[in-house]
Amino acid sequence: MMGSCSVPLKLAFYDMLANDWQVLGCFMYPSHVPAWLAALVASGLLDLDMLNLRSFPLQDLEAALDSAVKLRGLDVTVLTMDAG
Repeated sequence: MMGSCSVPLKLAFYDMLANDWQVLGCFMYPSHVPAWLAALVASGLLDLDMLNLRSFPLQDLEAALDSAVKLRGLDVTVLTMDAG
């Protein structure tokens, strides 16, 4: 698990034992991860076609924020530096 959550994670201890689960956590990503992900994309090993990308120029920040609030699953909202 990476990131954060505003509600408690309800996980039954018995389920962990019965399914041989381990729970590991990290609040954010190690510093090398962005470069590693970029390299995976550049090499074709990580296909981003499955993402639902919505891109907004910086001047449409409010629309981008409205989009980001509604993110689900593989939705992604991106701000660009486009002049418009």
